[in-house]
Amino acid sequence: MRLGSAVFGDDHAVVMAIVNRTPDSFYDRGATFATDAALGMIEIGTITGEAYRGRGYAALTCAQLIRECEARGYRTYWNCAKDNQASAGLARRLGYQTEQEFRYVVWSPPDR
Repeated sequence: MRLGSAVFGDDHAVVMAIVNRTPDSFYDRGATFATDAALGMIEIGTITGEAYRGRGYAALTCAQLIRECEARGYRTYWNCAKDNQASAGLARRLGYQTEQEFRYVVWSPPDR
């Protein structure tokens, strides 16, 4: 596998780009809960092996994935936790600009 100028053997888990196409996104306050609309949007994400972080591999991989998705007519977006500075920074470098904050309310039933 080649990422930029680096070459890796098949036994290296370097980076994985993720595509999420489900009608349960929060980015638009539920507007795409309708299946047809939801499947036209793709959430992009990534997981990078700890030893390979900070080298630009996630940016290279996600940039290519975004190009491929958009070439097929999909709109893409990025979603991450507010305190995930690496993910938020990568999203900005990839061109994502609109930022929204969502608050989650979690309810746990009392122990029975």
